[in-house]
Amino acid sequence: MFKFLDRLTPRQLILNGIFFISLAVISAYVLLHSTADLYQTDARVYYVAGKLLASGQISNIYNREFQDKLHQELVGRIQPATYFINLPAVVLFFAPFTFLSFEDFYNLLVVLNTLLIGFTVHLLCQKLKINNIVTSALIFYIPVASAIWHSQVTVIIFLIFAFAILNIKNPFVSGLFAGALFLKPQYLLFAPLLFFVVRSWDSRIKYLLGFASTFLVILITNLVLYGPYVYQDYLQFLNNRDRNLVQMEMYQGYNVYSIALFLDPIFGYKSTFTLIFILQLVLYLSALILINKKVYLGNVHEAISAAVIFSLVLNFHTKYTDLLILVIPVLLLLGLYAKNIFADYKDRAANVLPAKHLIVTSIILCVPVICFLANYILGFLLLASCGFWLLLHGPTKSGTGSKIRQHT
Repeated sequence: MFKFLDRLTPRQLILNGIFFISLAVISAYVLLHSTADLYQTDARVYYVAGKLLASGQISNIYNREFQDKLHQELVGRIQPATYFINLPAVVLFFAPFTFLSFEDFYNLLVVLNTLLIGFTVHLLCQKLKINNIVTSALIFYIPVASAIWHSQVTVIIFLIFAFAILNIKNPFVSGLFAGALFLKPQYLLFAPLLFFVVRSWDSRIKYLLGFASTFLVILITNLVLYGPYVYQDYLQFLNNRDRNLVQMEMYQGYNVYSIALFLDPIFGYKSTFTLIFILQLVLYLSALILINKKVYLGNVHEAISAAVIFSLVLNFHTKYTDLLILVIPVLLLLGLYAKNIFADYKDRAANVLPAKHLIVTSIILCVPVICFLANYILGFLLLASCGFWLLLHGPTKSGTGSKIRQHT
């Protein structure tokens, strides 16, 4: 059962152990924390949504007054700080556990999130065959602990991203996972970016078939669970809050819409939204073109890393816990050349620039702290700069040692 441990050196065992023991410590701290803090997490939202599904009242999931009443009955809060703002299919992940009390439900989510994060990181390290020194460093990445505490669906999205990338050699399977991002629609931005990582058109067609399969399953699931007006009611719910959700996220996110903080007072909401949408479109199309070129030159790791970064900074809803997904480019970049980083210069590949990867990964790891001390706009600018730096600067020849090969 534990034969894989025989293949690890004592140093690797220690480094892996540091990461997973640290995860356990974080999980234990959260579990033993004040019960009052549970009501600041999103677990209460998923708990109420799960109860609605279990009781056959899922049609009220976008009824704010009904949610207020149910929150008061089940969780003990008259007015929640936020509401369930996902599609109905997401509730399926939480409904099976709503027979528990809210406190036990939250504790279970903490344990499951810890296990999923640990499993995903371990899987990435094993599949990419990267230096295990990276895993011990990740425990200092603040969104890891934040994702465990808040118990959001972000951990599931993190897992989907990882599987979509690791299965790129099998484009149909990769497409299946990319289509699953419809669970959180703003991350569908990643699907076209990953599409251009697949080089041959035959493989791209397989990728699209896989994507369409999962996308349609989720599309139909939402209709079956809620009814024919699910998407109309969902959009109406987002726009009919006391404070428009789209406008709120423009001010408070690690993404392109954060610059609305400066533009809105000058141009007004509608003009600002239009200007930022145009900027978003230009940046996204530029990323697609550059990723296609980068993959053609053989630099797959950098292309995928940039794709992950742009899928976060170019959508309209990127919160603190969503930065957990940036663990993937950290592993891809720092892990790929971990040995070269500490080797003599003459031993490095002639066309490898490990310093760039060190800088990019350092920025990614520090962005949460930088944004806390400064503002979201700085975080967006730093991450977007990293994405374009990866695509515009670096090796220009194929064969840079990528472990994700294009056999497609």
